[in-house]
Amino acid sequence: MYFAAAYVVLCLVCTVFAFTRHPIYGLYFYLATTFIFPPGRWWGYIFGDFRWALLAAAVTALAVAFHRGKLEPKPVWIGNAPAVLLTMYAAWMWLQAPWALNSSEHLDGSARFVKCLFAFWFVYRVVDSK
Repeated sequence: MYFAAAYVVLCLVCTVFAFTRHPIYGLYFYLATTFIFPPGRWWGYIFGDFRWALLAAAVTALAVAFHRGKLEPKPVWIGNAPAVLLTMYAAWMWLQAPWALNSSEHLDGSARFVKCLFAFWFVYRVVDSK
């Protein structure tokens, strides 16, 4: 029970800091949902089927939009080679979906890769320095 309460406090603090200080805290929230993964923990039953990663992604995207005037201007995300290659690969995965041998696994992998693209955009947009 204490672990669940600590996780909720961490999420609330990161959400507040994402809007009051810097959107990097939204990224921390997103990474915490990825690596802690509450549904897979023994205390995860407390939250039911709550979509933590979706909430964290929404908080991060809204914090980036909220702080867009304060963030360092950067070239368009799709303008760098890794983003182009990863986007083309994601498109290729979705184009292959109709003839995949194991369609459920392929769709799961395609959706996960698109989530990785979102995480890549979050890191690209939020990180200000080397």
